[in-house]
Amino acid sequence: MAQLTLDKLQAVVGLAIAEAIDTDGSFVFRPIGTGFIYAHSDRSGWLVTCKHVVQEIVENSGRIIVRSNKEDHGEMMMFRANLEWTFHPSADVAVHVTDPEILKQNNIQYMALHRGYTRGEAMAASLLEGDSVFIIGFPSGWREGRQDYPVVRYGVLAQVRGWYNEEHETFLVDGSGFGGNSGGPVVTKPEISAVAGWSDARITESRLIGMVSKVTREPVEVSRMRVLDTAAQTGETKPVFLQHSDLIEVVPVDLIEETIELAKTERAASTPVEP
Repeated sequence: MAQLTLDKLQAVVGLAIAEAIDTDGSFVFRPIGTGFIYAHSDRSGWLVTCKHVVQEIVENSGRIIVRSNKEDHGEMMMFRANLEWTFHPSADVAVHVTDPEILKQNNIQYMALHRGYTRGEAMAASLLEGDSVFIIGFPSGWREGRQDYPVVRYGVLAQVRGWYNEEHETFLVDGSGFGGNSGGPVVTKPEISAVAGWSDARITESRLIGMVSKVTREPVEVSRMRVLDTAAQTGETKPVFLQHSDLIEVVPVDLIEETIELAKTERAASTPVEP
């Protein structure tokens, strides 16, 4: 039974930069992250990703390649352009309004993710720590065409209380995230059951809840005292064993919406007023 519909996968795109052009005219690209097409409530479409994925490239006048999903056993569809991004002033969000006509001219086929759970809606749905999510994106390191399709990984909400209490702008997911996943959507996983007394809070559909921002991998010393004691007794140099914490910081839908509203305001201010 499908728990994640195909349209959500087709809304996810890979982002890259061109490092060279082959003799046949094709791009030699370097993946830099993930993005997705987002359907705003006013029916406008937006390309969404993390600010840290594109900001340096944009500020250095670089062009970003948008790699859309492969269809009908063909090649990944690529669209290279100078995209005008709007950055959230404090959050790790970047958005670009998508023009359907330009996408059609470049043979880009796409779907769009609709607005999912905002803070209030997530609280009303009783989304809590331990609830399941899917993490979608293009993790780096794959070769031989493996980046032609987005990768879906599993995670659970690790900490949302600070977000709910408006103490934090983001929330945490426990799951496997890798370089290239930044900018990828995080969507809820439908559940067939709920804790007794919470049956009305069961998550019945897969909806966008946020976007991968950062993956925390800070080394933690787990045997330092034992190692030091052993070294003191033998005079030998011993390694310190480390472990990593795979916590993913997720930017919620609310901040994506804020960035889109900012972009709309900027566009309106730059549009000449007809006499």
